[in-house]
Amino acid sequence: MCYAGKCFYCIKVETGSMIFAVINMVITSLLIIGIIIGTIIFNVTLYKAQHPTDVAILDNVYQYMDKGSQNSRDVLIINAILGGSVFIIILHFAFSAVLINGLSKQKSEQVKIFFIYGVFINVLSYGVFAILPILVIIPLIFTSILVMIYMTYTKMENMKAYGLVVNNYRVPLVAA
Repeated sequence: MCYAGKCFYCIKVETGSMIFAVINMVITSLLIIGIIIGTIIFNVTLYKAQHPTDVAILDNVYQYMDKGSQNSRDVLIINAILGGSVFIIILHFAFSAVLINGLSKQKSEQVKIFFIYGVFINVLSYGVFAILPILVIIPLIFTSILVMIYMTYTKMENMKAYGLVVNNYRVPLVAA
């Protein structure tokens, strides 16, 4: 997929990494919005189902859960899972922002931070997807993306080592 500084034979690895980072930010933004809206709809619908005569939906929202009942525990567990999902996605969104900043400002340390985070997430996802073998393709695709990001990182480090980057900006090569 990526070798000799190019991806798919035509795109520079930096450009491919930036495309991935932007698409990743868009997808995580949509996921965050979708889960929050879904959680609100779930709770309002559940409240309406248990209190069909109430006009004010948001008055004493937690009254619909009887303390100690199985239904209230299930609702709390579902809300906790949805809240945890939003937290994890926001974390991923933040790391994607670090990657975009590192790529746009030629800061190899920030690209390395995302790479380390990506390796950690990938190792965790192999464990999770081992339960559902059909989904193992997702970590495999992410592994190839991590290779592209690693190649971008090493290219930035090499440019810095050879003095082609000054104050985090590329120095144009001038033919003498």
